[in-house]
Amino acid sequence: MHLFFKHMAFRLWITAGVGIPLAFILIPKANPVMPSSSPPVLYSFLICLVFALTGTGMHFIAVQCIKGFIRKAHKWERSARADRCETALLKALTVYNTGFLIPWKRKKTIKKLTGAMARFALAHDRNTPVFIKATTYFLKKYPHETDIAAQWLKKDAFFSLHDPEDASLLTLLARTHKDHYPLLPLLAHRFLTCQRCDFEARCLYESCINAHVLSAATHQKILELIPDIAHTDAFPITPNNHFLI
Repeated sequence: MHLFFKHMAFRLWITAGVGIPLAFILIPKANPVMPSSSPPVLYSFLICLVFALTGTGMHFIAVQCIKGFIRKAHKWERSARADRCETALLKALTVYNTGFLIPWKRKKTIKKLTGAMARFALAHDRNTPVFIKATTYFLKKYPHETDIAAQWLKKDAFFSLHDPEDASLLTLLARTHKDHYPLLPLLAHRFLTCQRCDFEARCLYESCINAHVLSAATHQKILELIPDIAHTDAFPITPNNHFLI
């Protein structure tokens, strides 16, 4: 919400600084051309026009700057310069935080920025608060990104046992990927680490057991945590067992 107010404040200041002087210059010249027009109407129209153009211009500049920094970050990452890649991504984040983006048009830009930050953070173990927050935000908005979800589940440094947001994200991923076999063992491992035995956890454990994607040790841990959970008597060897952890 604070970015919305920053954006509106910038637009109002620029509109006032440009629109009012421009109105005093253009309205007297417009009167001979449009004698029947009312000066207040012309003034209102001009101020609205400047306000709209200001927002469009601010948004365009911010988007181009962010895209440019993301391109630089990808270039540095391919060149094995993780430090410069991180700097470029943080600069892109700084541009985003200026509030220049139009609030109702920034969805695509946020996805590109947080997606780039999440991929970089997980690939290079950048578990600083800003990158962890960006990764969590991206996965909450786009939980179907299986590659990023899998890497997040593997990284202990990106997960806090006592953080409600992480617990909420874990539940969201479990719901989203309940039929995605490669992620089930990772989800089960994380749920067991949290000692989760709520409804969502039971559903996940049962899906894992029924899909036969767990190791015998993990299977046993689930039974120790929830003895009455539905399970098979044997641990079969199936094609899915290559997902075991």
